[in-house]
Amino acid sequence: MSDTIAGRYTLIDPIARGGSGTVWRSWDQRRNHVCAAKVLRQRDSADLLRFVREQSVKIDHPHVLAPYGWAAEDEHVVIAMDLSDGGTLENAIQDHGAFSDKVAEEILRQLISALRFVHAEGWIHRDVKPANLMMDATGTGRPLARLADFGIATQGEDARLTRIGTVVGTPGYIAPELLEGADPDPSQDLFAAGVVAMRMVRPDAERGITPTPEDALEAFGEDSLLGAEVAALLDPDPAVRHDGALSLMERLESSAEEDFGQATTRDGETFEIFQTLDPLPEAWQDIVSGHAELPKQERTGENISQSGEAGERTPSTTVVPQQPGAQQIDAPAGGRLSGGFGTPPPGGVPLVGPSSGPAGTALSGMPSGLGGDGREVPAQAPPVGGGT
Repeated sequence: MSDTIAGRYTLIDPIARGGSGTVWRSWDQRRNHVCAAKVLRQRDSADLLRFVREQSVKIDHPHVLAPYGWAAEDEHVVIAMDLSDGGTLENAIQDHGAFSDKVAEEILRQLISALRFVHAEGWIHRDVKPANLMMDATGTGRPLARLADFGIATQGEDARLTRIGTVVGTPGYIAPELLEGADPDPSQDLFAAGVVAMRMVRPDAERGITPTPEDALEAFGEDSLLGAEVAALLDPDPAVRHDGALSLMERLESSAEEDFGQATTRDGETFEIFQTLDPLPEAWQDIVSGHAELPKQERTGENISQSGEAGERTPSTTVVPQQPGAQQIDAPAGGRLSGGFGTPPPGGVPLVGPSSGPAGTALSGMPSGLGGDGREVPAQAPPVGGGT
């Protein structure tokens, strides 16, 4: 069988790789279900704080994909979260091109719903973009998006993890007041949501260039309610953004219960969110279905490779009870994980930092951190190209 960390998370197969770790499809022995397990390697102190920040987030909402628990043993730390099987919204944009207004509106509704809940819990995401929206494989029916990647999320009372004079985010999605030195605010996530809406209908627009309210009215039409709401999200005035989000949610409040029908692209072709994960290995299919038990064997002493190549492993059979010194935490419903932000796990278990995967490969909440997809942009400089 595969490696098991802290006697709980059994790694099945790697599904995404990044600069400091790998996301695995895994079996959570405590909950008896398949999850995504982000296995991390030791990084510097800034990445350590971002890891603790991400694992401290616990938000229970149908359109949010946040970590629900973590475990640490020896040199390994794993963050567990639900598994999404349809790739990212960025993948869908690359597969299909421009979405119909109906599909774009539904995904935007789900994103705004997620952000309202996240903000009500006191969090600001700070890196809303298509690569951080995970999709379930819903085929040609109603799309289902979930906001992921809380690696650079912040709360008002949290310590600032960025250098003075820098802005955290992805070029093109950064609200204008952030470039002028403003503090993080929920309205900046709403601005980024407006940019996401524009990406869904104008995927060929130049990357890193922030769209304007006028661009939204042109893209959706002067008489379009959705166009007016997206224009409001892109407004330089944060108060107008809140009005736009409220208008959209009130207008579409009942639509979540209505029959969605078939999803289409802007050209009227079929829009489909495909299954992106390979089938489970046959032995694991029997375990997941309850037709076989997970074998328990003694540790061989050979763990996940520390060669620095994400996803490489040495052969091992390590399905074992929790070892002395291993730490495990599940987040309480609606609360933060035990210890909270800035508190390492008890017992002095080493922590490691988050992964930095390329755009479109971050499955099940793999964070971008600073650099990679989530970049530090000088506050005095305009957005630059290259963001997703």
